[in-house]
Amino acid sequence: MYQTKIKKPKGRPSMKPKELIPPTKDQTIKSDKERIKKLEAEIARLKYEMS
Repeated sequence: MYQTKIKKPKGRPSMKPKELIPPTKDQTIKSDKERIKKLEAEIARLKYEMS
């Protein structure tokens, strides 16, 4: 009985990530923008140090 209960959730997780994809895409876009800002700030600082 436990095995059949364990097998059912294994089929369901494939549906759950699909529902979670839109918010995670938005989060990755936001985090990418933040990363770009941080990298641009680092580049500006390094250029300043070089000059």
